[in-house]
Amino acid sequence: MTISLVIPLISLRSISTLVIALSLLPSLSAAQPSAPARPAQKSLDLPIVAGPFQPTTESLKTYKMPEWFRDAKFGIWSHWGPQAVPRQGDWYARHMYLQGHPHYEHHLKTYGHPSRHGYKDIIPLWKAEQWE
Repeated sequence: MTISLVIPLISLRSISTLVIALSLLPSLSAAQPSAPARPAQKSLDLPIVAGPFQPTTESLKTYKMPEWFRDAKFGIWSHWGPQAVPRQGDWYARHMYLQGHPHYEHHLKTYGHPSRHGYKDIIPLWKAEQWE
């Protein structure tokens, strides 16, 4: 009966890698925090100074609006277009082509592969039938 023993050859590169890895172990353990991390911000105990108003409706009614405010404008941006068809947001036309993005996955399941059914095929689906 013959028993053969196979001993793998260990290269210099393997030994060097092992030595470097072992030399890094002490620094890795030192990098681990031993105490819980402190919060990024500390709470400031600042006094609330008295202002010109009291927490009442009557006090707030005494406020005089500046003249410029009477002519101030308020705007809301809204973009209603073909991206409303899939109901996935404004960047749908971009994200539907990025593999792995949720918009891509939605487009794949709902309309088919973007190479065959692209954004150009969604545009005719957008109709303002109930727009008044």
